[in-house]
Amino acid sequence: TGLVDLAGAWTPDHQMDQVQFSAQGGCQNVDGRMLALASGLKASERYEGKLSLAGSLSGVMGSGDRSSLAGSGWVKVSQGRLFRFPLFGPLSEFLSRLIPGLDPSASLTDGTADWRLEDGAIRSDSIKVGGGAVSLNGHGFFALTNSLNYDIQLKLMNTDTLLGMAVRAITLPVSKLFEFRLRGTTQSPHWYPINFSADLFERMTRGGRSETAVEPPPAAPVKPGKGGPGS
Repeated sequence: TGLVDLAGAWTPDHQMDQVQFSAQGGCQNVDGRMLALASGLKASERYEGKLSLAGSLSGVMGSGDRSSLAGSGWVKVSQGRLFRFPLFGPLSEFLSRLIPGLDPSASLTDGTADWRLEDGAIRSDSIKVGGGAVSLNGHGFFALTNSLNYDIQLKLMNTDTLLGMAVRAITLPVSKLFEFRLRGTTQSPHWYPINFSADLFERMTRGGRSETAVEPPPAAPVKPGKGGPGS
């Protein structure tokens, strides 16, 4: 449901110059797979869950100037499998190698985020994704030029089972090691750790075979292989 207002601007020779718009509204419990299928997204089965959102948006259509767009609101995904999204691919691979048997993509997750659109970017101060195996908190922004800039902190085994409590107790002293930066684009996301070796992360992500899976911190030195040059 929603409401949209449109106002046209005309040139002296009665030609449509641009259209200003203002919209507000939202949706509740939209089936994620059906939405992905209707939007033409590939592998629509990975978009499991129910989508709800609300907010407002205003700007100028036809100008090509994205800086005119402004808005705010919130978005929620219930009973989804967010770690199946390509955006989380490198991170899921790393966690699967770090803890054998752990498969974040198989875990049901709920996700919430606030958002505000300003200066050509969608900004979020509070992003939360929770599941039985992994949960994360983050903040940052997505530039409309398709550029990611987020800081993410992970927690393992977000359950009250005996195994979950044991894993949390073991990993609590090193929880700072599970802080990451997410950069790149939605098609080619780059994850790299803030507080431990990017080289280790790369080796544990797809066996170090992917050149686009991770992006090392700018100051991280390049480590030579054990066999030296040519090994």
